[in-house]
Amino acid sequence: MSHFSSIGFVVETKEAMMELGNKVFKIGDTFKTSWGNYILYSDESGAELWLQVTEKNEVLGMNPHFKGRSKRTIRLAKGLEGIHSPLDGSFYSWSLANKDDDVEFPFLFDSPDYRLIRSLEFPCEVDIQLSAFAHGIEYFESELEYSTSQVMGKEQLKMAVRSFIPSGLFLPNGEEKNPPKALGVFAGKIQDFEERVNTVTKESFYWMLVDTLGGSIDVVVDKEQNNKTPVLGGVIFGEFWLSGRILTDTQSQKKGFLQRILGR
Repeated sequence: MSHFSSIGFVVETKEAMMELGNKVFKIGDTFKTSWGNYILYSDESGAELWLQVTEKNEVLGMNPHFKGRSKRTIRLAKGLEGIHSPLDGSFYSWSLANKDDDVEFPFLFDSPDYRLIRSLEFPCEVDIQLSAFAHGIEYFESELEYSTSQVMGKEQLKMAVRSFIPSGLFLPNGEEKNPPKALGVFAGKIQDFEERVNTVTKESFYWMLVDTLGGSIDVVVDKEQNNKTPVLGGVIFGEFWLSGRILTDTQSQKKGFLQRILGR
């Protein structure tokens, strides 16, 4: 299982990964930055691959993402540059209180187009599309089935049907992880569900729009992870890698801010 197989790209060897990278290089769209270039392949299934190359077309890395339907407003606290590649990056963020949730909490998400995001003045509020790639997942046909599974000893932690723990930020004893990781443990209700087919590999995977603490999130799962099938209206629980893209036009956002200051 891998983040790639969660969206239908089953790559089990280094050679297979290079072959996939070469295919993206030939058919993808190029986005230039001062740190190198992104080459994006967008599949009809929603699967995305973000190949990273230098100006000399030397491979730096490749990250998957899923372009889904989720949308939420969050507060970006700061950006974190990647360790493995100058084109990698993450955002330390806060989920904001909304009509459904009166709690705010921190989380980290990786950004496949980190170096394309400009003019951010932290802290700032933006809209994002957030995808969760399952590391491990359980399916429950109803809230009752999920709640029954949570009946444990009095001293053990129970998670609500809509709950979220930023497992990539904190150790079990409460200390901060260094470096932090874009991981979350959450439970949520399945609002929509489809079996999608990756048009490149013809491999299928599960996509779900899930309502969890903080708002909706797109969840993608390798079908081999669990022998059950998701049920519309059911509940999922698991740990996930978080990948997000900023939807807000940050360039326009900054211009508006300067215009207000200068009175223009």
